[in-house]
Amino acid sequence: HGSSAEYVSMYDLIEQIGYVDAGGAEKISQRHAGWEEMRRLSSGLIVTQVAFRCTPLRQFSNRIEWRPDRELEGYVAGLAGKNISTTIQWYPNRRRLLVYNVNEASQRERGDALPFLPFRGLPYGWQRFLIALRMRGKARIVGKSYEILAPWKTVPARPLVGRMLVGLKSRLKNMEVCVPSRLAPEFVARLREAITGGAIDMKRGQGVGVRFTAHPQTGRSFAWIETTSRNVDQLHKILRLAREVCCDEYWLHRGKYV
Repeated sequence: HGSSAEYVSMYDLIEQIGYVDAGGAEKISQRHAGWEEMRRLSSGLIVTQVAFRCTPLRQFSNRIEWRPDRELEGYVAGLAGKNISTTIQWYPNRRRLLVYNVNEASQRERGDALPFLPFRGLPYGWQRFLIALRMRGKARIVGKSYEILAPWKTVPARPLVGRMLVGLKSRLKNMEVCVPSRLAPEFVARLREAITGGAIDMKRGQGVGVRFTAHPQTGRSFAWIETTSRNVDQLHKILRLAREVCCDEYWLHRGKYV
C-alpha cells in the first residue's frame, strides 16, 4: 500500500477467495460487488484461501534526488502521479526533500548503481551519508522490481535485523496517516505551518515520509504521511491535525502506531 500509481492496496489484486460461511459451508467466490459488504463482517466468515493476480517480473529504476522542500506541494498536488511510484523523505527543518522516483527501465545503463536498501526514515545527516556512500555520484539505481520496491528482501540476516528493529519500539514510535489526495495539500500546508511555527516540535534532522497511491480504475488517490519519533506528544499532535483537516476521511495505520 501507499507506493503505487497502479494499485491502492493488495486488496485490488485479489481475484478469488475461499471461505467458510456462518453455516459451515465451504465456498469459492470470484470478485464481485458483494465483496465490500463481506469485508465489513466482524464474524461469521472464515477466509481459507486467497488467490492474487500476478504480473511478470519487471526491471525498474529508482532515480534518487535531493530537492528543495518548496517542491513538496507540487508533488502533493499531482506531480507524483507521473511515476509508477514516488516516495519522499521530507526534512522540514533542513528545507530539503529526498525524492525517489520509480519507473520501468528497459535495461541497465552505464553509470547506474546496483539496488540497495535506502533505509528511508534515517535522520538527515545519516541519510545524506548513506546515499552519498552507496550512489557515488550516480543518478539512479536499476534492478528487478522487488529489488527496487521491496529492497528489504535483499538485506543479509534479515530476521536478525528485524528483531533488532522491533527491539527499538520501546524507544521509537512510528505513525502513519493516510489522507485523500483532495485534502492532502491543506494537510501538508498546515503541517508545515505547525512545524515552522513551533506548534509541533520536530528535531532538526527528523524527517517526514510522504508516499502516494493512485487507482485509475476508481479515481481514488491518497497521500500517506509517516514519521518516527521518541516524542509521543508530537505524534498525537499530527494525528489531531489529520482530524481537523480530514474529519473522518483519514485513516490511521494502526499497525505502526506503537
